Amino acid sequence: MKGNITKFILSGVVFFIIFIVLDHSIGWGMKHFEDLAFKKNPFSGDMLRTRFICDEVNDEVLIMGSSRALHHYIPSIIEENLKKSVFNCGKRGRFFLYQTAVIDCILNRYSPKLIVWDMESPLAFGMKEPDDFARLSILNSYYDTNQYVNRLIQSKSNCEKYKMYLKLYRYNTHIFHYCAAFLLKSKGIPEGKGYIPLYGIKENLNQPKQMYIEDICYQENVELFKHVLEICSQKKVPLVISFSPRFTDDNAFDTIQYKKLLEVASEYNVPIIDFYHHPDFMSDSNLFCDAGHLNDDGAKIFTERFCEELEKLEILKSAQTNN
Repeated sequence: MKGNITKFILSGVVFFIIFIVLDHSIGWGMKHFEDLAFKKNPFSGDMLRTRFICDEVNDEVLIMGSSRALHHYIPSIIEENLKKSVFNCGKRGRFFLYQTAVIDCILNRYSPKLIVWDMESPLAFGMKEPDDFARLSILNSYYDTNQYVNRLIQSKSNCEKYKMYLKLYRYNTHIFHYCAAFLLKSKGIPEGKGYIPLYGIKENLNQPKQMYIEDICYQENVELFKHVLEICSQKKVPLVISFSPRFTDDNAFDTIQYKKLLEVASEYNVPIIDFYHHPDFMSDSNLFCDAGHLNDDGAKIFTERFCEELEKLEILKSAQTNN
């Protein structure tokens, strides 16, 4: 009987060792595969675009945010106005949590001369959906190298730090992105420097779209916001919060999260440029592709107007004086 138990335990130990060795070998192989995919085609998909933004982008002015940043800010227009290099780091479907992590990764590597953060309307402190945590898996590669990403991923669940020991868990969906990089035609840095235009009108907007915003504020998000502002302050990187246009009739500016955002921004002397419900855009639905996004025509007008407001702040001149 004792012999059978001993055999069972030894078999379990051997299986565990084989599994760990196999798991870590696959993890090493996946990391190597990622490096090759990134070298061949750094803009073939969301995951490799994120890596380029975190590891390679080195422009003087960075645009951060979700799809609204991606489709609203045209780097060439900003470059012409500011005489600085610009890259649009916006990302579809990646909201507040992801954005704080990417900004942290960038600032750990270098200090741009300005970060423009297009908030997902004034609602960052009220966003805490399960999908937002699930979408952090795109940053799993930074779990061992970035303390903030490590902490953010662990906050998904009590078991997350144990799951992350397994390389198979870390890379379980990444292989499809890496394969696509090899199958698709190689791309260099896109001419739009991250900006992706939307053309035409895809949603019939006779009047602003009605939208109700839940009035809730998560203190955890407030602390994450403060973390980003602290790092910007330490690195002496100017940050501007921007609310780009949205063709909606909503209660955003009556919510507690908006008031809290204003309070924290004021505490850290972070300026806000607000075009969220600007009458020049609310009076012309033809500038919008849908209620939440400007089309290319609208983006051109908005970017010019945004630059005018940005230049009034003289934030780049102040940064040069401080440095």
